[in-house]
Amino acid sequence: NSGNTAKFFVSRTGATTAAQIVNYTMSGTATSGADYTAPSGTVTIAAAGTGAYVDIAILGDSLLEGTETITLNITPDATYSVGFGSATYDLDDAESPTLSLRFNPNTATVAEGVGTATATITLSAASANTVTVQTVLNGGTALGGGIDYTLAKEVVQFAPGETSKVINIPISDDTLPEPNETIIMTLDNPTNARLSTSRPNIAGQTGRGRAGAPHASWQPDFALRV
Repeated sequence: NSGNTAKFFVSRTGATTAAQIVNYTMSGTATSGADYTAPSGTVTIAAAGTGAYVDIAILGDSLLEGTETITLNITPDATYSVGFGSATYDLDDAESPTLSLRFNPNTATVAEGVGTATATITLSAASANTVTVQTVLNGGTALGGGIDYTLAKEVVQFAPGETSKVINIPISDDTLPEPNETIIMTLDNPTNARLSTSRPNIAGQTGRGRAGAPHASWQPDFALRV
């Protein structure tokens, strides 16, 4: 992100009495001059020193690019041998769109006889890249496999430029006297996007979150009463 610095540490072993100039090149999926400021290509380890940092200034842009990489590669030279010759810095895209999930309508309460309930996954902005996210059934009192509903976890794909996807959930109608039951769906494992951190109340039921998603404090769960 703009204003940040990627820091690479170049170290040496053996004699340290003299200063050592180390040559390197840059590679990776990030673009020099657009995503980061091109460094000089050399770093000097001072006399008596065991290493030196290469600081690379990160540049910001408004493009939706997903995570990119910056790799520093040590160039062989007659004055030194190369051990571990490269290191990679992951450049997270602050402009990545946000994925969110809601049931339609927002009350998220449907009767068994409705036939199909729908949920919508939305992107906060169109992306130039393909975006994918996995839908996961995360508990609830309703039974899948065609008993109360038919729905399996799936990977939803957004083509470049798309901002919404509708998921159809077939609801099974039976003659059993039952209390209201719930279906809870979670978004997981996004690529080229981040998960929304919001946790709204749906149909009087509080969305529950669980920790561990990259770029998100919580993964939102949503409940549907049938």
